[in-house]
Amino acid sequence: MIRNSMRDVISVDIGGTKIRVGRVSPHFAIRRFIDIPTPKSERAALEAITQTILELAGNDGNPPAIGVAAPARVDRSRGEVGPCTHIPWERKLRVKANLEKRFNCPVVLEHDATAGGITEAHLGNGKNVRYLLYITISTGIGSSLILDGAPLPGPYNPQAGQMALIPNPRPQFGSFEYLASGRAIVREYGKIAAQISSQRTWEQITRPIAQGIYNTIVTTNPEKVVLGGGVSVHFKRFKKPLMKHLTTLAEAYEPSFPLPPITTAKYVETAPLLGAAILAHRATTRH
Repeated sequence: MIRNSMRDVISVDIGGTKIRVGRVSPHFAIRRFIDIPTPKSERAALEAITQTILELAGNDGNPPAIGVAAPARVDRSRGEVGPCTHIPWERKLRVKANLEKRFNCPVVLEHDATAGGITEAHLGNGKNVRYLLYITISTGIGSSLILDGAPLPGPYNPQAGQMALIPNPRPQFGSFEYLASGRAIVREYGKIAAQISSQRTWEQITRPIAQGIYNTIVTTNPEKVVLGGGVSVHFKRFKKPLMKHLTTLAEAYEPSFPLPPITTAKYVETAPLLGAAILAHRATTRH
């Protein structure tokens, strides 16, 4: 059950190309959001986030809580984000202490894939699933495992994107993320996913995507897989070749259990923003 405040919270989704800041109602409706290009420095990012929160809060004053989702290592004890693989920041972003001091409210920090998984487990296409695998395919690739609506406990967030798919003298070049993310599609085909309609091209694109998903499934055995992120917006285009590759892998390796259902997220592009809002609303009940 989600407990929440009676006031709108502010939610921040830090991405590799943009930062989305939203005002989210107690019933998890995004009343308004503002996208800003991701700044090239931590200081500029913090300033931009602060100014955008002020704009969204308007005359209502400080928000009751702020939730932040980020595509990087999240140090919850220190309230820091970083290092960020897809953002050229030289230092960690000390987001929690700075925002708490400026707005005098609790700030909750979480990995974006975990925040996305929480959203889908509570509000989306994993709502009636006890054990959910959430994979976001966007600029990079992230993952989370959600059990009974909460992420599995661990010191850090799972990193399916760093899974090695092929041997390479430069290890990161053989990872799931390097071979199958949105950035990989642009590097390999010179187009973003939205510009690709050829089924032959999607047949090629989904080969490493299927391999990464398959490996994650057989090592975690989830009840369902939900795909989020910008590339997954085009799930209808690549579902058929993706399932073909997954079936081929299952027939070749014969796992001891059937592959679970795989679907796109209900909140395919806004799941991290809403997940951060869910956590922010929870924080208001503890203060």
